[in-house]
Amino acid sequence: MSNKRIDLWSTSFSSIAYITTSHTDFSKYDTLVWCEFDDMYKLPNFVAKCLEYDIKPICGVTFRLKTPDNCLISEIVVKCYAMDEEGTSELEFLYSRGEDGLIEYKDFCLFSKHLQVGIDLILGEIEMLAMENILETVFVPDFVIIDENQGSFRSWKKCQKFLGDKNVLICGGGFNMYKSMDDETVLDDFNFLGDKAYEYVIGNPRKIADRISGNYRFDVSLIEKIEEEKKWRRCCF
Repeated sequence: MSNKRIDLWSTSFSSIAYITTSHTDFSKYDTLVWCEFDDMYKLPNFVAKCLEYDIKPICGVTFRLKTPDNCLISEIVVKCYAMDEEGTSELEFLYSRGEDGLIEYKDFCLFSKHLQVGIDLILGEIEMLAMENILETVFVPDFVIIDENQGSFRSWKKCQKFLGDKNVLICGGGFNMYKSMDDETVLDDFNFLGDKAYEYVIGNPRKIADRISGNYRFDVSLIEKIEEEKKWRRCCF
């Protein structure tokens, strides 16, 4: 397993604009992530560019997931990463069904078998307070994403325990990718994690990435059709 740091939350450095920058030192990256909110349109081009530079692409979509009635909160933000070609098809289906990025729980349950799914806890104290209920009523995610501010919430320690009891991987993310930060600087930002900092910030995101093949086959014409329909709905309703 590589020890190079990746961010399962941020798309900024893995954007098309960044990856086509001529001065980029691509030797620093073996994996890049794309996971925009309610957006699949750029993924095929992103994958092509990654392969051009011998970089493994990690492709996903961020959705708002509508929760069942017995959940304490009405929706949660999820990061859905396709593990393989079947996962790509599942993403396309969920993307086609989403309204302003909101997907139905029944659709999610049926079309997430080939996805690595995480809950975005950045700025999510409500989700942390409701974590025990979410794990019982919605689903047990493969991972959650936290940032360097998570430790300031009083609910963090209890949330951390609930996640640990269910073997959910906790992944540090949301790094300021526009600053050149080495691992030591980033780990220092997550010092509230103590001896768990390296595991959460570097080790666990890599475990998720290693579950993902990076082999994708997109139905480009379908994605373009879905995108046009979404634009039409936004303009007309």
